[in-house]
Amino acid sequence: MKHSKIRQHQPEWHALMGYTVGGSNLGSLFGVNPYKTVTQLIQDIIDIHCQGAHTLEYPPACGWENIFEQVARKYISWWFGCVVDCCDIYIQDEELPNFRYSPDGITVV
Repeated sequence: MKHSKIRQHQPEWHALMGYTVGGSNLGSLFGVNPYKTVTQLIQDIIDIHCQGAHTLEYPPACGWENIFEQVARKYISWWFGCVVDCCDIYIQDEELPNFRYSPDGITVV
């Protein structure tokens, strides 16, 4: 497993969404996401591949997630006495080239 120079929200990161499945997609992939089926997920990936990431429609909840990420990092750092790092990295396992993961942060407690 490696983490590349690609960062979240860069054009290269968005382009990868057109032919990979990410950690945030696992609920849909396993059929437990009540908001998106695996069929809708596949259609989203095809649309991104053919038309670009600008075609994505993010639900309002995604906006709330981004707003509270920094607050959550500060709270977790304070509560556990640790540092939350790697907040914008892109991870891809060479053995699973079609899977990507972009964590909101990594820490050791």
